[in-house]
Amino acid sequence: MGSRLLEQLRDSLNENLDTRTREQTEAAIDVLEKYVLYTRETVFHVGDFVVWKEGMSCRSVPKDDEVGIVTAVLDKPIFDPLRKSSGTPNFREPLSIRIAVRANDTFIEFYMDGSRMETIAYESLTGAQRGCADYLTDCLNKLTKQPPEKFKNGDIVQWKPGMKCTKRPEYNQQCVVMETFPPHQSNRRGACAAGFREPSDIRIGVLDDDGDLMIYLFDSRRFEKVPESQWE
Repeated sequence: MGSRLLEQLRDSLNENLDTRTREQTEAAIDVLEKYVLYTRETVFHVGDFVVWKEGMSCRSVPKDDEVGIVTAVLDKPIFDPLRKSSGTPNFREPLSIRIAVRANDTFIEFYMDGSRMETIAYESLTGAQRGCADYLTDCLNKLTKQPPEKFKNGDIVQWKPGMKCTKRPEYNQQCVVMETFPPHQSNRRGACAAGFREPSDIRIGVLDDDGDLMIYLFDSRRFEKVPESQWE
């Protein structure tokens, strides 16, 4: 229906319209074009490279000239439980895919409304985008393709390269596994923030600047054991 009405409005611009009617018609065309683009279905797969559809950007990441990679396709959309006001743009936003972007050389994941995004072939990427796409593909393989390490209490661990997603611990900082458990997806943080519904399944002890033990929850897939020969 939207496409048919859009064509009719475009045809009407060829008629003799007064200035006000022409402006209103052009405004209607603009918003209908976005509607048609939004409702155009895209089939996503894990590993696809994605960018915003034109005029669909609604977050600070990825930037308009940046590329992301699909890390999960949901069977049905989920919603941000922290968005409780219908006056906010992201209220009841149907989050249907999870993507990762490169931010400060870190692999960061976000849940997104897939209707706002489209896939893009590697061959169509710019040189800078290809470098980012290669990085994202490598990180995705580290996160999902490599067999996950089986950690146990007392193991000394550190971030995998490119997997650091929080302020602490630092890269190459040795930490200790305090506890492992089945993955738990927290809604404590909103969908616009990294860490929303991250599958935390491990508690890791980290020494702060004063030498005190601080304990945080993490996704164990982002960590690797430190060989005993490298223990400090």
